Amino acid sequence: HQRALFDVYPSIKRYQERIGKKSEVRTVFGRKKINVGKATEMYNFPIQSTAADILIRTLNILHEEGFKLALTVHDSIVFESNSPKENGKRAREILTRPIPELENQTFPCKVEYGKNWRDLKKLED
Repeated sequence: HQRALFDVYPSIKRYQERIGKKSEVRTVFGRKKINVGKATEMYNFPIQSTAADILIRTLNILHEEGFKLALTVHDSIVFESNSPKENGKRAREILTRPIPELENQTFPCKVEYGKNWRDLKKLED
């Protein structure tokens, strides 16, 4: 199966060959992992941990902006608010800012609001 994957996506094979030779790998934000001989950990760390670093960075920025975190679920962030529409617009503006560490990459952001999960409404532009 892996050979078929590499036939279709040769860049994955090149990535794994390059990473497998390293004694350590880092996230875009500089967090590092030392190679202890577990190849899949070395392949996954830069990608998964960079995603985690982005989430942590985002949570810190929102906290500094006065948002009250309720919880995170996978790649969703849930906040409590007395004025969800206004704060939702403000949160979307913050969340879609370019990230300098990622060459000013931006990410789409879907904002929903409501009193509970069942009654969420999409925040329109």
